[in-house]
Amino acid sequence: MNDTTTRGDVKIAGAGTVATGSYRDVRVSGSATLTGDIECVLLKVDGAADGRGTIKAERIAVSGGMKFDGDVETGVLKISGSAWYGGAVRAGEMRVAGTADVRADLASDVVEVQGALTVHGDCQAERFVAQGAFTVDGLLNAGVVDIHLHGTSRAREIGGEAITVRYAPFPLQRIVAMFLPNQGRLTAEIIEGDDVRLEQTKVRVVRGKRVAIGTGCEVELVEYTESFEQASDARVKTARKTGDGSDAATSEEDV
Repeated sequence: MNDTTTRGDVKIAGAGTVATGSYRDVRVSGSATLTGDIECVLLKVDGAADGRGTIKAERIAVSGGMKFDGDVETGVLKISGSAWYGGAVRAGEMRVAGTADVRADLASDVVEVQGALTVHGDCQAERFVAQGAFTVDGLLNAGVVDIHLHGTSRAREIGGEAITVRYAPFPLQRIVAMFLPNQGRLTAEIIEGDDVRLEQTKVRVVRGKRVAIGTGCEVELVEYTESFEQASDARVKTARKTGDGSDAATSEEDV
């Protein structure tokens, strides 16, 4: 980002517009229309902001409502309200305590979800931690994937080095799950990693070096190269050890 010492601040408490340009701080506590490309140090939305173009900011904080049809690039993106982005989002750190909807790809070093996150493209991160609910229509790829299921989540594919899914519902969610068993579950087509530990997950294929299929899981095929564990109430149609030339397999009918 360019030198910001001579930039001005913009504060909108009523209704107003933020024109294309470079700013220091942009604060919206009323209702603002963003009319074009914006570069700033801080974009803080406590009210409502709507616009299109591109945003480059060191920090974005949304505690109100934001709808922006364009690409966003920022060092820190914190959402405790509601945010909708029509383009790709690139962030050093993204924390969602409210709701966020990204209509394209999301790339961030760290993604933390305590609310609800929807990504209509791929999600790329070094670390992805979820204690809320999420949907990724494409590939969720992260070095570390750590999911604490408090709601229903979904991804087409999940890849990473260490992938952990734990079922940790609140007391009321446990009661709901008794009557609606698909609630509080992760679903995916493929999950692939070095260390994969799953609970309450429905997935077609799991591949990994070390795989543990825990309580509440339904898996069609497990392929592993080093070790495999299965909880007594987990359903695995076929488990196959690969990579040693034997390709030994077991199925539900064998166990």
